[in-house]
Amino acid sequence: LKLGDGLPVLQNTLFGWVIGGSGPSRISIWSNVMVSLFSQGPDLDLLIPQFWRLEEISGKRHMSPEDKTCEEIYSKTTKRLGSGKFEVRLPIRKDYRASSLGESLSMATQRFLSLEKRFQRDPHLKKEYTAFIEEYLELGHAKDITNDARLFEKRRYYFPHHCVIREDKSTTKYRVVFDGSMKTTSGLSLNDILLKGNPVQPDLFDIIVRFRTFKYVLTSDIQKMFRCVQVHPDDRVLQNIIWRDDPSAQMRHLELQTVTYGSSCGPFLATRTLVELANQGKESYPLAAQVLLQQTYVDDILGGANTLDELIKLQTELTSLLASAGFKLHKWNSNNGSLVSFQKEMTSKVLGVLWDPVSDSFQVSVPELIKKDRFTKREVLGIIGQIFDPIGFVGVVTISAKVFMQRLWAQKLQWDDILPLQLLTEWLGFYRKLPRLKELCIKRWILEPGEVKSIQLVGFSDASMVAYGACLYVRVLYDDNRVSCNLVCSKSRVSPLKTVSLPRLELCGLLLLARMSDKFRSCMKFKWDKVVLYSDSKIVLAWTQSSPSRWTTFVANRVSEIQDLTLDAEIRHISSTLNPADYISRGLDPESLLECKTWFQGPEFLSDPDCFLKPEQITLEISSVPEQKQVSFIQTTTVDIEILSRFSSFTRMQRCIAYMMRFVTNTRKDSLKVYGALSTQEISRSRICIFRIVQIKYFSEEITCLKENKSLPKNSVLLSLNPFLDTNGLLRVGGRLENAPLSFDAKHPVILPCKDHVTDIMIEGEHLRLGHAGPRAVLNSLRQRVWPIRSLRRIKAIILRCVKCHRFRAVGSKQLMGSLPIERTQLVRAFLHTGLDFGGPIMVKESRLRKARVSKSYIALFVCMATKAIHIELVSSLSTNDERFVSRRGNPISISSDNATNFKGANNALHEVYNKFFKEHACKIQDFASTSEIQWKFIPPSSPHWGGLWEAGIKSTKFHLKRVIGNSVLSFEVLCTVLTQIEAILNSRPLQPMSDSISDLTCLTPGHFLIGQPLSSFPERDVSELPLNRLNIWQQCSKLRQDFWKMWSRDYLNLLQNRPKWKTSESNLLVGDLVLVREDHLPPLEWCLARILEVMPGRDNKVRVVKLKTVNGEFIRSVTKLSPLPLQLRSFVEDSSSKGGEC
Repeated sequence: LKLGDGLPVLQNTLFGWVIGGSGPSRISIWSNVMVSLFSQGPDLDLLIPQFWRLEEISGKRHMSPEDKTCEEIYSKTTKRLGSGKFEVRLPIRKDYRASSLGESLSMATQRFLSLEKRFQRDPHLKKEYTAFIEEYLELGHAKDITNDARLFEKRRYYFPHHCVIREDKSTTKYRVVFDGSMKTTSGLSLNDILLKGNPVQPDLFDIIVRFRTFKYVLTSDIQKMFRCVQVHPDDRVLQNIIWRDDPSAQMRHLELQTVTYGSSCGPFLATRTLVELANQGKESYPLAAQVLLQQTYVDDILGGANTLDELIKLQTELTSLLASAGFKLHKWNSNNGSLVSFQKEMTSKVLGVLWDPVSDSFQVSVPELIKKDRFTKREVLGIIGQIFDPIGFVGVVTISAKVFMQRLWAQKLQWDDILPLQLLTEWLGFYRKLPRLKELCIKRWILEPGEVKSIQLVGFSDASMVAYGACLYVRVLYDDNRVSCNLVCSKSRVSPLKTVSLPRLELCGLLLLARMSDKFRSCMKFKWDKVVLYSDSKIVLAWTQSSPSRWTTFVANRVSEIQDLTLDAEIRHISSTLNPADYISRGLDPESLLECKTWFQGPEFLSDPDCFLKPEQITLEISSVPEQKQVSFIQTTTVDIEILSRFSSFTRMQRCIAYMMRFVTNTRKDSLKVYGALSTQEISRSRICIFRIVQIKYFSEEITCLKENKSLPKNSVLLSLNPFLDTNGLLRVGGRLENAPLSFDAKHPVILPCKDHVTDIMIEGEHLRLGHAGPRAVLNSLRQRVWPIRSLRRIKAIILRCVKCHRFRAVGSKQLMGSLPIERTQLVRAFLHTGLDFGGPIMVKESRLRKARVSKSYIALFVCMATKAIHIELVSSLSTNDERFVSRRGNPISISSDNATNFKGANNALHEVYNKFFKEHACKIQDFASTSEIQWKFIPPSSPHWGGLWEAGIKSTKFHLKRVIGNSVLSFEVLCTVLTQIEAILNSRPLQPMSDSISDLTCLTPGHFLIGQPLSSFPERDVSELPLNRLNIWQQCSKLRQDFWKMWSRDYLNLLQNRPKWKTSESNLLVGDLVLVREDHLPPLEWCLARILEVMPGRDNKVRVVKLKTVNGEFIRSVTKLSPLPLQLRSFVEDSSSKGGEC
């Protein structure tokens, strides 16, 4: 407003009237002023989806991995104190620690200073706030640690705090809450490192509908529930606040001792503690435990019973059980005056729903009417959001508000835009009638006095183009034939903005009804005699009575879920005029609802005791039902001539097919009969016929495309060959050799598939014709007439199964090297487990005369299985009378040696050893071994690698013996001396260095386990004259011996860990396999064929020894002496129909 020249200007702004203009000034002041305002509030657009989610029917809860971790932490760390209270730990995430938080004191101080400024403006708030904090301290829920020496020992987290004012509360109108989401200097807040936990209490819907099933009910509230649960002392460093009641006083540091309101895990810890208390008190307080588990929502308890005595007992149990853990109940309410004294017009909220205990009825809470003529989008949505109706008592009214909200949203108005005139008129018409809902009273108890005969659940669904919904009724039939029917819940949805057909919306309504029915039945204890769901859409009922696979995806998914949820329910048709769900789909104003008896008690026909006896039959042609899935049927015929697979030779196949074709020709009336030998033309025609049969089987699509002059499919394997059809209808290679001086068949060979019996026998025949040629030669020869696609790998595999080729390249079977036997890893004395082998013969003089007689002697080598120590004996007689080894080394427990066939199959010289040792003295050996309690073990025949320990000893002995005596013939005594010296040399060979020091050249040898040092070491000085007290020889020897064994078990055994060969695990040979038995002295073509009769797996289930049957009898052999025959074709990685690759 301009007031005139030279006068200020008045301007009305968002903040009020502002005066501006020029005025006289004696002092000129020049200044630059910059004003920046940044305001950030909650994203209101995100609140709308939350509003719709409140209307959803919650399903079964699934615990996430974080929820499971939180539950595990609670179960393991929660304990009960001596006072009965529970002490919990804060559930910190695994990937964080308390030290992850930065400094928070400065930010909390700034927030508190802002709070103090608010106190200066509102003294009453300061008074209430101070009283709250003082009570916190008096009850021991907080502790003043300002002067505590441990104040700054650990990094502490400080909560900012503020006040929440609830004027509608009857007791605590001012509540201090703490902000656990404040970020620290590290960028993390306390809530960032805490697990939130999974809800452990029932849904609000479940509790309220169960609350309606009891004749007598009570409600109560747990006083200061969160603060009744103690926090572990180690976690209290994360719960601190600063406080002072006077701005001039020093800041006080308060440590919170209990679960707090502002931490993300607070609700879980408090409610989970109630569940734990109920589980622990099930036996002593069964009624109270059940109520805590099923009828408690946070700190609100809704209990009930069907008799007054049971209700009184419930109240007593609840008080006692909760008091045992430090919880106190207050704000009692009941519909029976003997428990609670009523006041006039006494109403209380039950989980947000108004309940009048005097009349025992529910009322609807609606916002107070504001007398104004203009509304913004923000105000309208705020009013709609205040209508809290979780059960759906007034769903027929709120659906109109939801539809209006959707229309308002579609207008894309800003939050503070005034509603257009048309929308404003519609809104005012609805809003001014809204207070009439306060006159509505809904009976809480859904039953009536009397003996119940049967109880049924009846549901209805309906839809329109703007909304759809469902409602549920409990129908009870009593013994006196009375019928009561009451609305228990309803749900409504607005139709999507995108146009959807009415039958689809009707289907969505029935799905909503099925979900609501399933949810309601799961939380009720009634035994339902009948469950009937009604829909007024015949199309929907036709959908639900057929298989879901018959319909389109949208319909099929919903029909499938409906059928799963209604297995024990009936779905029937109802007329639209009788359907109470019609009110949901179209909406009712509050005045009409007050007079609508049908909505609260169901349609009239439900009052008839026999209303379910005659279900209505639906007559609807299935062909006229929409949303049917279009199904196409394609019949394909595969040409498969079984006779072709009966031949093992391509030449024989050609001749047989030629005779068949001749027979067909001769059976025709007017044809010239043909007899005698097959002609070249007949063989050629039969070959063409075979090729056509094979090509039609594998390349029918390509043949069809070429006949119709179309391009081949892009995924065809023949694309790179540029195929064409010849005059006989055969597919041939087009290729690039048109101008080459080759025959027509060589330039354009017939195309054949890779994996087919015809191709296989052609490859086998060409392999035999070329004298067992290799894969390349066979392939080049085949391609003179035919072109098998991707055939090189196939040819290699077929050649690999050729038995004659396999005989020339046969290799022994391999298996993973087995574990060391127990004899080689035991800490026992030397030679307790011994290996035995014989070497020789060696020519020996019988005397020292020049022309003394020469005879044969043999080397008997004994090797210790654990230490590799060797004992060598020169024997001229193989009888057991020579017991020198046992007398010098002690009785062994076991002796392992080669099998008799090792000697028999070696050579002519050792054949004599076999005859003498294993035939002449077999009984003596057995008698001696049994008398001396020696266990004799034989390794498998023809398997010297099983006795590698003594084979290596014989090899080493011969190595030294040949270099010492050469071709000389020594006497028995001299040869014994030489062998004893060789024994000392072998027992002095190193097994393992004594230490890692470069200056220590000593090493562990087999001699250390025999005499305490290598046998080739120099003698030590004589210490026999020294006193015993200076040299405790026995103790030193024992110590040395123990050190040797310790070094052996610690270092030497580890050297045997690796497998030097046979490092991979192979497939086991099986009973019935055909194998070639390898004989080193025979050529491969003379190796005998054998079949495996028995396999002998080791402890690791790996087969290394088998029993064979040959023409000469049964034998036992190691798998290294066997070569399996490749009688079965191996599988291929490459498939003939795969894309790409070489053709």
